[in-house]
Amino acid sequence: MTSFQSTLEDDGGGDGVAAELAEGQRAISIAEFFDKNKHMLGFDSGARGLVTAVKEGVDNSLTWSTPFVYHDDGETVHRPIGEAVDGLIENNREEVITKRGGDLEKLRVDGMEALSFDTEYEVGLQRVSSVFRHRVNSDIYRVTVEGGREVELTDYHSVFVLRDGEIVSVETDDIDDDDYIVLPESGWDGADIDRIDLVAELMELPLERTEPIGLYGVEQLIDDHYEAIRERVSAQYRMSDFRKCDRLPFNLVRELDLDPEAYGDCEIGYRHGSNDIPAVLPVESDLAELLGLYAAEGCVTGTDGDHEKVYLSLGAHETELIGHAEELVRSVFGVEPSTVDAHDSAVNVAIPSKAAALVVKSVLDGGTGARAKRIPRYVFDFPAGLRERFLLGHAAGDGHPTESIITVLRNGGTVSDIDENRITLSTASDRLSSGLRYLFSSIGYDATHEYNEAETRVIDGRETDFGHSHLLHVRTDQSSVSRGRLPAAEAVSSVDDAKLAYNLDGRQRRVGIDHALALADGGDLEFAGEGRAIAESDLAALPVTSVERIDYDGEWVYDVSVPGDQNFMAGTAPLACHNSLDATEEAGIKPDVSVEITESGDYYKLIIEDNGPGITREQIPKIFGKLLYGSRFHAREQSLTPDQKLLVRRDGDVKFVPIGVLCDAYLPREGETTARIPDDIEVPSFARETHEMTWQPATHAIRHETDEPVYRIETARGRSVEVTGNHSLFSVSSDGGTREVKAGELTPGDTVMAPRQLPGMGGSVTEINLLDHITPDQLDGRRVYVYGFDEETLAELRTDDTVRKKPSPDSDRRRYYYRHDGVDILRDSFEQNYIEDGYLPAETVLALGWEDRAADCELRTYRVGGEQTTMPVTVPVDDAFVELLAYYISEGHVGPQQVGFTFGSHESELIESTEQAIAGLTGSTTTVERERNATRVKAFGSPLAMFLRSVCGDASENKRIPSFVFELDDRRQRRFIAALYQGDGSGSHPSNELSHTTTSETLARQLSTLWGMQDVVASTEVQTDTAGYADDGSTRYRTKVYGEDTELLDGFDAEDPAEQRYKRVPTSLLEDVAVSDSTHETVPDTISGLLMGAGVGSSIEHAREYRSLIEAAIDGEQVDAPRYAHNLKSNGLLDEEGHATDRLERLWETVQGLHGLTDTDVCLLPVTSVEEIEPPEYVYDISVPGASGHDENFVVANDGPLCVKNSRGQQGIGISAAVLYAQQTSGKPVKITSRTQSSDRAQYFELIIDTDTNEPEISVEEDRAPGESDLSPTHGTRIEMEMEANMRARQQLHDYIQHTAVVNPHARLVLDEPGLSEPRQYERVEGASLPAETEEIRPHPHGVELGTLIKMLESTESYSVSGFLQGEFTRVGAKTADKILDSFRDRHFGREMGWSVPDAPDVDLRGTVEDAVANKGREATAAFAERVAETASSRERTAHADLREIVDTVADDIEDEFGTTFGDTVRGNAVEAAWGVLTVDVDADLYAIVDGATSTRKDDATVAGLAERLGDKFREAGGRHRVTRAALVEYVDRSADQLVSEEISFGETARENVVDAVWDRMRTVPDEVPNVRAVADDRDVTSQLLEAMRETDILAPPTNCLSPITAELVEAGLRKEFDADFYAAATRDAEVHGGDPFIVEAGIAYGGELADGTVGLLRFANRVPLVYQRGACATTDVVKRIGWRNYGLDQPGGSGMPSGPAVVMIHVASTNVPFTSESKDAIANIPEIEDEIELAIREAARELKSYLKKRRSMEKRREKQDVLGRILPEMADKLSEVTGRSRPNIDGALARIMNNVSVEREVDGETVTVTVENHSDRAEEPEITEIVSTEPSDLPADASVVDLDGEWFITWTPSVPAGETAELSYTAADAEFDIDVDGIEAEKLTIEDHAQ
Repeated sequence: MTSFQSTLEDDGGGDGVAAELAEGQRAISIAEFFDKNKHMLGFDSGARGLVTAVKEGVDNSLTWSTPFVYHDDGETVHRPIGEAVDGLIENNREEVITKRGGDLEKLRVDGMEALSFDTEYEVGLQRVSSVFRHRVNSDIYRVTVEGGREVELTDYHSVFVLRDGEIVSVETDDIDDDDYIVLPESGWDGADIDRIDLVAELMELPLERTEPIGLYGVEQLIDDHYEAIRERVSAQYRMSDFRKCDRLPFNLVRELDLDPEAYGDCEIGYRHGSNDIPAVLPVESDLAELLGLYAAEGCVTGTDGDHEKVYLSLGAHETELIGHAEELVRSVFGVEPSTVDAHDSAVNVAIPSKAAALVVKSVLDGGTGARAKRIPRYVFDFPAGLRERFLLGHAAGDGHPTESIITVLRNGGTVSDIDENRITLSTASDRLSSGLRYLFSSIGYDATHEYNEAETRVIDGRETDFGHSHLLHVRTDQSSVSRGRLPAAEAVSSVDDAKLAYNLDGRQRRVGIDHALALADGGDLEFAGEGRAIAESDLAALPVTSVERIDYDGEWVYDVSVPGDQNFMAGTAPLACHNSLDATEEAGIKPDVSVEITESGDYYKLIIEDNGPGITREQIPKIFGKLLYGSRFHAREQSLTPDQKLLVRRDGDVKFVPIGVLCDAYLPREGETTARIPDDIEVPSFARETHEMTWQPATHAIRHETDEPVYRIETARGRSVEVTGNHSLFSVSSDGGTREVKAGELTPGDTVMAPRQLPGMGGSVTEINLLDHITPDQLDGRRVYVYGFDEETLAELRTDDTVRKKPSPDSDRRRYYYRHDGVDILRDSFEQNYIEDGYLPAETVLALGWEDRAADCELRTYRVGGEQTTMPVTVPVDDAFVELLAYYISEGHVGPQQVGFTFGSHESELIESTEQAIAGLTGSTTTVERERNATRVKAFGSPLAMFLRSVCGDASENKRIPSFVFELDDRRQRRFIAALYQGDGSGSHPSNELSHTTTSETLARQLSTLWGMQDVVASTEVQTDTAGYADDGSTRYRTKVYGEDTELLDGFDAEDPAEQRYKRVPTSLLEDVAVSDSTHETVPDTISGLLMGAGVGSSIEHAREYRSLIEAAIDGEQVDAPRYAHNLKSNGLLDEEGHATDRLERLWETVQGLHGLTDTDVCLLPVTSVEEIEPPEYVYDISVPGASGHDENFVVANDGPLCVKNSRGQQGIGISAAVLYAQQTSGKPVKITSRTQSSDRAQYFELIIDTDTNEPEISVEEDRAPGESDLSPTHGTRIEMEMEANMRARQQLHDYIQHTAVVNPHARLVLDEPGLSEPRQYERVEGASLPAETEEIRPHPHGVELGTLIKMLESTESYSVSGFLQGEFTRVGAKTADKILDSFRDRHFGREMGWSVPDAPDVDLRGTVEDAVANKGREATAAFAERVAETASSRERTAHADLREIVDTVADDIEDEFGTTFGDTVRGNAVEAAWGVLTVDVDADLYAIVDGATSTRKDDATVAGLAERLGDKFREAGGRHRVTRAALVEYVDRSADQLVSEEISFGETARENVVDAVWDRMRTVPDEVPNVRAVADDRDVTSQLLEAMRETDILAPPTNCLSPITAELVEAGLRKEFDADFYAAATRDAEVHGGDPFIVEAGIAYGGELADGTVGLLRFANRVPLVYQRGACATTDVVKRIGWRNYGLDQPGGSGMPSGPAVVMIHVASTNVPFTSESKDAIANIPEIEDEIELAIREAARELKSYLKKRRSMEKRREKQDVLGRILPEMADKLSEVTGRSRPNIDGALARIMNNVSVEREVDGETVTVTVENHSDRAEEPEITEIVSTEPSDLPADASVVDLDGEWFITWTPSVPAGETAELSYTAADAEFDIDVDGIEAEKLTIEDHAQ
């Protein structure tokens, strides 16, 4: 069965979609009978086949006012997300993408970063790719977490919460009361600026705002920039005024290009003001504190145009703070503050500077007024210490305890120095409140929030209104409700510590991180999932306190996209919010696939049809008629940067087009995408087999985001290309074949392929119609006429269609015009002039499109005075014409009426040739103006000027070669090149070189290409200087050819025409077969030359001698030439008998394969440099199948052409295999019908496969109108084939289709076959979405094997192992790499043992160190020795590396204090002396360790004996006491063996404990690890690295590379296809095998219509059913070994397949499923996969066990209830009979006895009462539907009624606590009733209806 289903775009581009998909086909599977290794529907991870998987769009958004921190344009900003996004969108309106009729707006941004956490849970600023806003279309909620943090978002926006040890995104609707939301736990940084450039900032203000401002102290500035200033002032006297006033007007400063250093010492001030301020503010502590005080207590007086002062309003009693504020003002602004009393309790510290007021309000933008305050600009970019000073400044003004804060502020202390361990800040500003919380978070502190509502208070008998306020509480010791603690229920899986377990039993909910890590290290606690990684990360989690729906009156909600990390921080304090998925742009349709099988004589006919977008005409034969055809774009994303130039031919016109421009012309505006190139675009491409260059069509344009390193590759001859590292260039293999080489693996000296002979144009231009190259714009206002039309031709313009109009808007009267084909021709002029004289204005000819009709005419124009010039419309392309073109390009210019050429006075031949060419063209003479060094030739004739300007350009920097020159024959092209070099080249320096210089990049590139068409590889140089040709310093391009290539042109002779290197063969191609090193880099492309290159012969002459002998040996002859044979034998080319050896045969095959390489259209150029460059946002590629269909290459022509590979992916057999099988068994062709989305006609083909050539043979090809084909009326594809088959495998077919429906719940399938009364339908699951698009990932460190690791090390570009780990593996960041390297150091270097300073009278560490130091002065030496001894003694243990650090640190301090140098020798002596003291008695330290590690049963003598012997081992090792763990184990074993006797035992456990104890006390060494090359070269070292990788705790791999079905859809698929009573499913987290991630899913269906017997097993790999080889599959083995009796199923013998009415389903999704064979029918027995299969099955089976247990309980309950139901009436009757009383009322008795819920209806007249009594032990909410035949009335408010066709449905859902009753009463007359109760199991429900 086959699916051709795919995604359709909303824009209706059906052909584009079809083409994209057709080219992207990988393997259209029809494999239910034949080839199970291809996917059923193509919806699978990594699938690039028939369907492009689509992400379903969601609108994840935040409200306008949600605070948000981001970095943009060099500045970190805190502001509402709506303000930020609105500003970006409105300021970049042209780039905004609008969707949904304007309801969604998106803008892609560059340079913006948001606060985010990465895959290792590290918090920092990460790149934002897009911002969004969309109109509100859902409810808005406010989520609040502990500490008063809030975020407002849409109901389906996600936040990140901690659940079961994992950080997961949860939509607002799904947030639980006990969820913990993620937020930053540690600090984070902005840009760390060191100054604020006020001049640059003020330049951003409007001119009128800065007009009264000046720059002062400018004497030096005026001297340095005198000329620039002088040019911008009107009179000289102004300059003296500037000097006199020492001032420059600021608006003049705007016009100067100044660096901050130029005005760093200047000041800014107002013209008539005072108290100027610095032009550049250094970012220092004083500035930070002053801004903090301003945020708390500051304001600015005056208006925007007239700022006066800045005030700080402080308490009168705060004398210390007032004094400090005055000091800050003086320090920051350099002005004297003014301090005055504001009132009795307040003092104002004023900054009396208008300039300071302007800066504070308009530059720093800190707000003015209590409610408008915000964090001033740049504060988030202060270094962390200064951000803390800002917060202290604010706290001093608006915080408590005030006195303590002020004291700490003045003394330069930190937040942690404040008494009382807690501060409280207050503010009335919402924005400042949030900004302060973000700022505290950035330095690692946690601020909780308290909100005070506005209120009215009575003060002194008067009512006073107080607005709302915010209180922020900060624990100065950093112990807050969030820091250092995680929720135990979510982060911890088990606890063995008694005390903690006791506390967690209802007494505490969270556990301290440090405590938990310590317990985990000791084995007393186990983290859940990623709990440990989270505990060690930058993240914390706080509990949700409320989720409430709020009113929101904004028009828009907002979001940003952070690619990769998919999260950002937002809210009143930073909380982790999910990215926007940005999937609203794509929409998929779900697949409908039908399979029909009918009998057709001796064969079966198979018909498969889908509703996909169809397949294009061009692709149908390839897809269905060519084995191994198909490519997956993006499977290997090989791409070029957007400005790489392509040589493109379109409609015969050759152009250079940047690949980004070409691709963007066919692709949507943005995003990763592929589209067909529908136009006739051709590019040069070589055939891989023959290396012949031809023009080949480009079929597809490709764009994707850059996720690979980008390199600039440069080669000899000036060639260059910029490509991703995985993009391939080409070289040549040793047998002469084509070899691909990745750009990222190239090194200088390697060779790459370049075109030597570019393809010609396939024709020759012999004449040019000038009118084809002149534009209407050029003719505007010119009097140019075309003469020579006959009267009959012109008479066609007379028409009955006349119009009357004014010739121009200024005309006084209207005139009549003939209108012909939309062109208006003045009737009077036509009749009186045109028809009579046989001419038309040239612009009229162009408007009519009569260029061809005018081909035999002539152009006339008139000079002033009436003299005319003429020239033919059609010009012959002869030598004179091409020379004229070349001279014009080299030396020409044009004016409105004439053409001019400037030659050197000595260039008489060129002058004469130009005059003759112009005379031949125009028939007129030229004027010649001769000067001393130059001669100017001028020619009148505006048509010639127009033509030359149009085709050749009009200025030196835009000169170009006309496109028709590329279509000339070779001789004239060479004549053109020769003339070009004559006019603008040099052929004499040196004489064997031709050099052409130009400032036109296009011209240089064209010239290089034109040389290429002459079989010459030119060299291109790019230079920028002021020497020589370019006086203005512009870029110059020099195109050179050398040696024999110069002789290709007539008139140029080389003195030494040497053979060019590119025409020779590099000897590197012969390295594998060479018998000795060659002294030549290249050799001639001859047999003898190649032999010489392989070391056979020292010269060509010697090699010729060897050649004849080798040929004889290859022919089987015996070679016995004395000297030569001896050499051949010594080189292993001949055996002792003189016959050819295998080595000679390999050498000869290589030489034969390489011979003739330089006769092809390609050559090899050496790589000169490989440089990694900054990657662009997008990279591009095109698809060029080439002449063979798999050549797949094109030419990049930047400074010269190079060959590059285009994107193409892996291949598969697919549908063409089924076509071939049908063809071989029935001999009949396959029939294909396909219609694309936008076409109303279908394409019909009948074809077979030519098995010799593997090409399709088409017998029928037709276009079919609707109704003429069997295809459904919409788009899609239908395939029909006849084959030899039978229906014995009918059940396997049914199973395959049904199983496919299970794992593809989004698809609808139909199967029709002989014997079915009607087709089988497999409907899709309602609401099932298309699988998500997948992404490629790198391997995981836990999965690679040793051999793979070695290959990765050998191929990486990284130098360091850390860089290698981070660059080549997923989930490895800097922190994880450091952990791996530490573990590697332990294995490679060993750890160092640390010792304590001996506590003995005779040990004098200080004295020993002092004695070891010589000649450093007594005081310095004594201080040094004392501090070393003091530091070492304060440590429990000190290792050798620790000691070295101590000595170095102390020595540095002593050097600073005493000015005495402590060199390496002195330090080394001190270390060794101190180490001798530390190691004098190691036995005591070891005794304590051994004693603690062994049981109390070991006596002191045994412990001491082991410690002493272990000490001996360390003493024997000497040095730094450094050992590996393996060596330590040997130490302990040997020491213990020496002790063991009949009385003393030392078992394995005791030895392991001692090893662990000693190892834990040893220190990882700080030594540098070997580099990548050193590791790769030593297998043992690589093995150590592998062990370190495997032992390090690393996050599981990401799952976005996989496409699991999900547990929900697994269950939905089972429900759809199997009628059962019970369903359960489980999806496991991703695990790793062999570096590849995989996910296992399992599902179980039980009971219902499922047949009893052996349980059915459904096996799937990547959504493909595995029908055969079940017994060989790992899934079967796992199912058999599970004990199913524990889960309620029978299992005879306790093992094997279980029995029961059940189905077990297993799905393995992986980037590389390990199959047992190529048939891909069974999964291999891989332990990691088997473990996950078992865990997934058991997870679902546990639900089955619970279900069966409950079912058995309900069965027993039902049986008991049935018994009671029978005997209760009998008991009541008997009781009445015995007692003689009336029969007791037993209504409700059954419910009470069974603890049921009873529902009883009573009818009393028209009053109906429904009573619910809950006899169970828990609250119930039954859903009761009362159906009434007449309209009810008097219903209570908690019930509703709906009229449905004369019946009234009353719905009532009461909440009834245990033991309580609820009652519903209403009125209904003469009614009939029926009642239905949901929400309660039938066995627990009793219904009593007294109305019946």
